[in-house]
Amino acid sequence: MKLDEGETLIKFVMVHPKNEELDLYLDNIVDKLNNNNKIVKSCSAYEKSELLYKIKLDTANGNTYFFEIEMATYNKSKHLFVSIFPQKINYEFDKDLYSVKFLFKDLLRKDWEECIWLLDDQSSQYANELYSDIHNVENKLRQFISIVMIRYFGINWWGNYAPKKIKDKYQARQGGYKRVAKLYANVSDKLLSIDTEDLILIMTHKIKKFKEEGGTLVVKLLESLKETGDLSTVAAEYKRLVNELRNECEIEIDIWTDIFNKYFNDEFIKEWEEFSKNRNHVAHNKLLDTDAYGIIKNSIQVVQVAIEDAEKKFNEISLSDEEKEKILELEAMREIENEMLEMSRMEEESGVRILDAGSIFERFNETVSEFIESIVDSVYFRSDLDTSTTSFDQESSEEELLIIKSKLNDSELKLIATIFLDENPGNESSLNIKLIIDGEKFDECEMTYRNGEAILDKEHNYYMPLNYNEFNDGDFDDFISNIESNIEELFPNLVDEVDLAKSSAIRDGGNYPVADFPCEECGESYVCIDSSLEQYGKCVNCGHMHDVNQCERCETNYNESIEGNSMFCESCYEWFERQ
Repeated sequence: MKLDEGETLIKFVMVHPKNEELDLYLDNIVDKLNNNNKIVKSCSAYEKSELLYKIKLDTANGNTYFFEIEMATYNKSKHLFVSIFPQKINYEFDKDLYSVKFLFKDLLRKDWEECIWLLDDQSSQYANELYSDIHNVENKLRQFISIVMIRYFGINWWGNYAPKKIKDKYQARQGGYKRVAKLYANVSDKLLSIDTEDLILIMTHKIKKFKEEGGTLVVKLLESLKETGDLSTVAAEYKRLVNELRNECEIEIDIWTDIFNKYFNDEFIKEWEEFSKNRNHVAHNKLLDTDAYGIIKNSIQVVQVAIEDAEKKFNEISLSDEEKEKILELEAMREIENEMLEMSRMEEESGVRILDAGSIFERFNETVSEFIESIVDSVYFRSDLDTSTTSFDQESSEEELLIIKSKLNDSELKLIATIFLDENPGNESSLNIKLIIDGEKFDECEMTYRNGEAILDKEHNYYMPLNYNEFNDGDFDDFISNIESNIEELFPNLVDEVDLAKSSAIRDGGNYPVADFPCEECGESYVCIDSSLEQYGKCVNCGHMHDVNQCERCETNYNESIEGNSMFCESCYEWFERQ
């Protein structure tokens, strides 16, 4: 039976067989499908040729699917193209199709070097639904930020209070956006033109000012500059000036603490970061299964409720006179801060950068945080692991950056960082990271950063370099590889192992590795009854323990906490009562 091409719902290709002998391969696959009584009622090939093989499969639920399997060779490598068509298009989510596509893929996968997914209408259906919800939530937060910032800081809030790197990103993009959507060229699109994760940077931005009791050296130098126009008087005092500026600066407005925290709780920052990761997963066309769909759907709901609650609170709170006065004071300081941009002369002339402690910290943090994020992403959908991270804190000498704990046993992996910062010219700062497994140190890596140093050539009134900046990552790549290999060894994915054991039991016979009922905690069918894989009665997906008993009449495994411990499952118990 050949359906219209537009009705193909699933298509993937297997590339390069591990065994080149494929004469009876597909016949054997059909036999294995027929052995899966939980999903498949019957399966048979209704057309065979050298390059094309067609299968009809009936499920235990009464649904019918057709498989077209085409063999082709490209660059001396065999390709097996698989297309799956339903007999009837189901406009609701087709659970049988979901089970059948993964069952067939798993039967083939072990025999081929590569599996490439080409088309999946179910994954696309999930993505379309999620992206619509994501788009609405993103715009809700953008609208809320715009309204709040205008109310507190006025119409020019973007120029005065947005972080510089966010403004730079908008400037780089806005021309292209307006070129495409010309009818919106005269509409403010600043928040629409930045990335989802950047919204939280605006909400948590800190604006600094000079302390009221300080600033004597700064004022003196600025007055001298205005009177003489001679920048050398300022440059000669550069180091002393920078140190005094650091001491005299304090936070004038913490936008999160002073403003947005009135409407959101502190958990919203992490919730939005998770939402942003999930948003990118969907927007970048990553495949979605049922578990991923549920996690992302819940993330959307959490931030949507938080934004709606914030809107209600905002409508009930008005800007106080004290807050208005604080904003006016901040505007008065802006002129002084702009004049301090002249202090960049030394770096421009010498080609040397003398970073302050905060900038050195960010250099270390940027290197480490991307790696931590990649580890968290790699185990994001693992329900058997608890993962926690701590943001790197400049003020803390030691920090537990990452903790991964198994729900199945006592295994634990930690990354502990120790930092030393020295912002003086020519001096060295360091970051030490230790890999701790079950309380013992397995490896460590130390990065160093040496600050630049320059001197003023008074004869020529020009800064000359003494030492250039130097960053050493301490073989960080090798350290990363060691961590990744330890994670694989310490936290094996028992869900995958159980899935293989299921397939083996179906294919070759033997004991089925999981109980006949789903986990009462996570709802997945991973309650282990094979002690060679995991503790009897433990769910390998979430670690929850069950009291598993076997019915003496039908030998079905059942959950004692639900069906009691009468030695018979509920069905058999009811059968005895009817006799």
